[in-house]
Amino acid sequence: MNPGDRVELTAVPDDYLRFALAAGETGTVEFTDSLGTVHVAWDNGVRVGIIAELAGCLRRIGGRWVTRQSGPDYFDPGGGR
Repeated sequence: MNPGDRVELTAVPDDYLRFALAAGETGTVEFTDSLGTVHVAWDNGVRVGIIAELAGCLRRIGGRWVTRQSGPDYFDPGGGR
């Protein structure tokens, strides 16, 4: 994901409940680090990164999506190419 992309949290993994995040929260991507963690400034004021293994819990708003045969839609870091 690119800095400035708007995202929505589609599910909240148990490990992230302590950050007061809920499904449906929206935010702006600040950056994606070398490990694939997507760092987001959430609109509720929380700043927390979503690790790569859980990035399927993020839905880019207004962007192109890849649909899995099972599981939620997700953003493909390769751009869906």
